[in-house]
Amino acid sequence: MTQFDTSLPRRRLLALLAGASPLLVAKRRRAREAVDRLDSATIRALARVVLPAALPDAATEAAAAGFERWLAGYRPGAELLHGYGANEIRTTPPSPAPRFEADLVRLDRAAWADHGVGFAALPVAERLRLVEAALQNAPAGWPSIAEAPHVAIALLGHWAESPAGHDAAYQARIDRFGCRPLTAAPERPRPLGGAQ
Repeated sequence: MTQFDTSLPRRRLLALLAGASPLLVAKRRRAREAVDRLDSATIRALARVVLPAALPDAATEAAAAGFERWLAGYRPGAELLHGYGANEIRTTPPSPAPRFEADLVRLDRAAWADHGVGFAALPVAERLRLVEAALQNAPAGWPSIAEAPHVAIALLGHWAESPAGHDAAYQARIDRFGCRPLTAAPERPRPLGGAQ
């Protein structure tokens, strides 16, 4: 009986993994640095344009802060939920932070070029004009937040999928991720104004 030397392929595999590891670390570091460079003032100014105008300022601020927290906590390669018996396990795509940072920089540069001030300093109507121009060639459809073709779409999508977005859509306290007691199940959700 002859014994095969399997150490060579194993060594090649380890060498490949060792070579890929610094690339993955560098990619994650660049994504983390992009999150750190995101301008909160520009994100909040963008939120005032893409989110419903009827939202109170505090709700718009909360939505922008929630989007920033989501980006800071984003983990590429994380396993996504899948149905029972699903034969494919999907994972999250690479961090969108570098793309979103580039979108914000382009909006700010366009504001400086057109008006001599940054995006956050512009009146809402001018900010809206710049966002519409940036989205002119965006593909139709509603992608996942991480795969959105522009930060404006991602910000709107993040808010729309949030409990606050669902409450606003139904004009009632749906409490999307909450759990009402069974005794309250037959009752209609309370309107947002609080009246019954």
